[in-house]
Amino acid sequence: MHRKKTGTGHPPQTLQGCSVCTLQPACLPWDLEHNDIERLERIVDRSATLSAGDHLFRFGEALRAVYVVRSGAFKNYRLDAAGRERVLGFVFPGELVGVDGIYPRRHESNAIALKDSAICALPYAALTTLMESSDGLRRQILRLVSRDGVYSAGYTLDSAPDERVAGFLMNLSQRNSSNGRSATELGLPMSRQEIGNYLRLSADTVTRVLLRFEAEGLVESSRDGLTLLNMRQIGDIAKTG
Repeated sequence: MHRKKTGTGHPPQTLQGCSVCTLQPACLPWDLEHNDIERLERIVDRSATLSAGDHLFRFGEALRAVYVVRSGAFKNYRLDAAGRERVLGFVFPGELVGVDGIYPRRHESNAIALKDSAICALPYAALTTLMESSDGLRRQILRLVSRDGVYSAGYTLDSAPDERVAGFLMNLSQRNSSNGRSATELGLPMSRQEIGNYLRLSADTVTRVLLRFEAEGLVESSRDGLTLLNMRQIGDIAKTG
């Protein structure tokens, strides 16, 4: 585990088994065989916490595990040839991080905690052994990889700024809903600059669009994020339906 933090001054977290974890509906379907869940519990390491700004892994490091976010949030990014950061996506509770390293067996991005975060580590060698012996677990891991790949899909540069920002908000809403959280109350632990980098917009443009959405009664800002007040109209702007 990279840069594992324990005893950081934060209140100790109760380490729950998969069978009683509140993230289970997102991570594991309720109809997964009980012995599959028990075997998975035996390999999961739930002890790691990271402070905001800590890296879970860095580009080029050998793949040792894939991770499920238990709390907090992460940013995936790369550095281009000139050393500029390119944000690839954001990862929230119930979602996987580190799957980009499965094929090359080394991480193809960096993952940094946006806030104090906790993860479940699934050691890759042990996980692949379990997947070989369990059709249900193999299907579920592939489902999560496919789902989170869609969540991290990039935005086309030929769409208007309003469409990109609205699409980003609807994407977060869908992810919240899928993982048992509010579809309208969006936490935004990332900065406007990071959102803009991901959407290939300037931070000022992201701010202007969000202020306009707020003036039009589509969203309401708070200290921790945004509330979506008119999801239908935001969806129309995003051209999602």
